Amino acid sequence: MSERDSPLLSHLSLTVPISHGELAAHLGIGRPTLSAAISKLEKLGYVERRQESADRRVVMVWLTQKGAVARAATSVLDYDRVEAILSRLSKKDKSMALAGLEILAKASRDFMEQSGKKKARKKAKG
Repeated sequence: MSERDSPLLSHLSLTVPISHGELAAHLGIGRPTLSAAISKLEKLGYVERRQESADRRVVMVWLTQKGAVARAATSVLDYDRVEAILSRLSKKDKSMALAGLEILAKASRDFMEQSGKKKARKKAKG
């Protein structure tokens, strides 16, 4: 699995499928690029995909158990790994690290919100 595949797996669920279109938009990549990556991950047994019966144009994708194991093995935000890292920090450094993570989380939410608005404007201009 490449470094580019790990973030893709982190956006998938074992139980809740997501459409190719939604996933491509969320990741900010084109559908052909996503389709190639999904094909590779499907061959590795990390994801499954299926066309919707109601609308055969819609392809849903979700994580397999093997994919969940691969995701956990490569995630820097694995709960046990983060807990072990934080336990090694001084109280002051732990507070600073957690504050930094809160700042990054907020910036990420703001970015995703703004990206969604920009995409909506582009579609409206279309």
